[in-house]
Amino acid sequence: LTIIFSNNLFSQFTGEISFKKTTGANEINYKYYINNNDIRIEEIDSEEKIEGIKLINLSTKKINILSPERKLYIEASELRGPAEVKVKVEKTGKTKIILEKECQKIIVTCNDQDRQVTYWVTKGDYNFFLPMLELINRREKHAVYYQKISNIKGCWPMKSSEYVLSTGKLISEMTTSSIINNEVKSEVFMIPSDYELFKD
Repeated sequence: LTIIFSNNLFSQFTGEISFKKTTGANEINYKYYINNNDIRIEEIDSEEKIEGIKLINLSTKKINILSPERKLYIEASELRGPAEVKVKVEKTGKTKIILEKECQKIIVTCNDQDRQVTYWVTKGDYNFFLPMLELINRREKHAVYYQKISNIKGCWPMKSSEYVLSTGKLISEMTTSSIINNEVKSEVFMIPSDYELFKD
């Protein structure tokens, strides 16, 4: 995958992507900054305060987790193996426009977990996304099921909705609010000088 990513680096998206995750009445906003192998993920609360930051380098596979409130950071590594799950993937052929981008509807179903996630996916130069998901190894179903879709490299999920399969109840949604192509300064991906390494 590293080789695949490197071969597509020339077409890599550079800029900012903002989206929100809604679970019931709870809402969390995220902002990604991407420049080649570097990714910065900000988690932003309802008052637009940055609660947490992840600095990720896909080349070195290093992850630093920052606490803006405490001005501390920790060095993280992938400790768990990839999630094993059996799913059915349906590429429906249906399309619609989201934020001026054509998106394809893909449904991923897992009977064992009684869950279904519907994705609206756009094709582009988002080659960072799959390697990032594999590195940070999130266990939420939006991320796990997405990695089971074939020929999804370079795509971005503009919207995804998780449902209870047996009842149709909506559990959570992720919705992209903006995608901006622009230059991102290198210091965005650096640990600030006034942050200290957290030690037990």
